[in-house]
Amino acid sequence: SVNQQNHRSEVERAPVKEIQLIVHIAVAPLNLDLMVVQLGIVLGDQ
Repeated sequence: SVNQQNHRSEVERAPVKEIQLIVHIAVAPLNLDLMVVQLGIVLGDQ
């Protein structure tokens, strides 16, 4: 019965990982834009 509980918790956790991956991919372009802006500020200061 312990194996069933462990398996069930793994199945419940899987969608969370998928959602995190989707969010990470969706936010990646924003992070890239922020990096470019920060680089522009750093280069602009120099």
